Amino acid sequence: MLFALGLLCGLLIMGAILGWRILSLEKEKANLPAAYEALSEKAFAKTQEQFGALVDPVTKTLANLDEKVKELEKVRAEAYGALRQQIEGMVMDQRKLQAETAGLAQALRSPATRGQWGELQLMRCLEMAGLQENVHYKKQVSSANDEGGRNRPDIVIFMPGNKQIVIDAKAPMDAYLDLLQENLSAADQKMILERHARAVRETIKSLGQKSYWAQLESPEFVIMFMPGESYFSAALQADASLIEYGVEQKVIPASPTTLISLCKAVSFGWQQDKMAQNSREIAENANALYKAVVTLTGHFEGMGKSLGKAVEQYNSFIGSLERTFLPKARRFKELGVAGGEKEIDMLPQLENNAGTPAAAELTQQEQKKIA
Repeated sequence: MLFALGLLCGLLIMGAILGWRILSLEKEKANLPAAYEALSEKAFAKTQEQFGALVDPVTKTLANLDEKVKELEKVRAEAYGALRQQIEGMVMDQRKLQAETAGLAQALRSPATRGQWGELQLMRCLEMAGLQENVHYKKQVSSANDEGGRNRPDIVIFMPGNKQIVIDAKAPMDAYLDLLQENLSAADQKMILERHARAVRETIKSLGQKSYWAQLESPEFVIMFMPGESYFSAALQADASLIEYGVEQKVIPASPTTLISLCKAVSFGWQQDKMAQNSREIAENANALYKAVVTLTGHFEGMGKSLGKAVEQYNSFIGSLERTFLPKARRFKELGVAGGEKEIDMLPQLENNAGTPAAAELTQQEQKKIA
């Protein structure tokens, strides 16, 4: 009985303890969400702070990068605008150039216009080479040919030694101008180049038959001036034997660059001839001056000899006067016949230093050489 009562009391006590514990746990359970929330907010704030410390430099870098990108974009837009304007200007210039080229090509199809243009280019080359009209060259020099006619080359260049070089401006360009057409096939270009080469060959043949060198003091060739660098090179693409053919016909084709080089050589030859002429004139003047100096020193030498003789005669006269005449004149005063306060002084004799100059022998020797 007592055991059962004790067991019951123990169970009651245990139940009370368990109830109290359950109530305590339920209370803690009720407070758990609030504690967890506070803990979470604290951890989140700390984590956010740490994350912000890590991300802040990246944010600043991204902000700077964004500013740089904006600046680059602005510069790119400005550059693109300027480039676009330049491209548009180039397109307009290209169209204008095409129009002008087409107009020039059309104008150059006229033989008269083409001839005037070729002569103008020829004159510019001569001017750039430093040659002057009527000094180093003449235009349109007329001369009789073997057939009784007259030849009139465009330019005759004078060379030292009374030699001449003949230049004729030629521009066989009809076929070449056809190359300026658009949308030409390779076959069309080849055919046009061959036609251009044939025209150049015919011009060389015609020019060689004029034989300018037979009427003028000229080497046996004539310069065929073509007023463009590409005209003859284009013909050579279709006919590489044109240079050899020109030599056979005694015709030398020349572009502006080639002609300027040739004229520069002529100008240099004139400069050398002028220097040689000046040297000869200097030598002649020096020889004449030397002869004049020799003659002048001869006159001085004769003058010195004459002065020496005059001094000798003067001293002889003074000596004779002192020996024969003046002693008697002084005696009159001693005898009281003649009076006067002033005595008759002794007349001085002159030293005879006049003689032949030290360089007289050299002068005489040089005079003998010149004679």
